[in-house]
Amino acid sequence: MRKRKSAVHGPGSISEEPAEPADGAASPYAGLATFRAEDAARFFGRERVTEDLVARVTEQR
Repeated sequence: MRKRKSAVHGPGSISEEPAEPADGAASPYAGLATFRAEDAARFFGRERVTEDLVARVTEQR
């Protein structure tokens, strides 16, 4: 596979290090790390869906 990549991109063009986002922003994906309270700012826009889910679960009790 490395030979194939080298043939396509040229020798020495493959980096083993992960690429940084072009805009300098941190990646929202934490990989295999556990999400913590400090990561809450990454999650937005699902409040309505979450409230609907909580209401449905509450109704089932």
